[in-house]
Amino acid sequence: FSRAVFVIYLGIMLVVFSVSRLFFRILDEKITRRNVKGIPTLIYGAGKGGIMALHELENTREYGLRVIGFIDDNRELWGRKLEGYPIMGGREQIKELVKSHGIMEVIISFRKLSEEWYEDLKAELGLVKPEIRLRRLSIRIE
Repeated sequence: FSRAVFVIYLGIMLVVFSVSRLFFRILDEKITRRNVKGIPTLIYGAGKGGIMALHELENTREYGLRVIGFIDDNRELWGRKLEGYPIMGGREQIKELVKSHGIMEVIISFRKLSEEWYEDLKAELGLVKPEIRLRRLSIRIE
């Protein structure tokens, strides 16, 4: 056999395996996310903490939360996607997002926040929807 046959065969097999893996990954994500039921939730912070919060919520269904997307104060991130979820804006848009998407819970994923900032956000969201819950991401090692 010519060496070209082996090179062509290798190229074809790499493409076939890559496309099949991509297809199954997309299929898994679409089916998994579409079938998730729970309380509509926003994650505040699109950094490492936000990704950790997302993974925890996706892998632990006992929380009963369904992630709608992220919000972040960094305007450069707005409109992008993180782990397949949209970054929908910042604090200025949070009231509108709570109303339009029926958000019932907001998870704050960053550590450096003042108590005053937290209470201001809680009061601001309470005016829009009194029953909304505001939680902080907490990591404990015991």
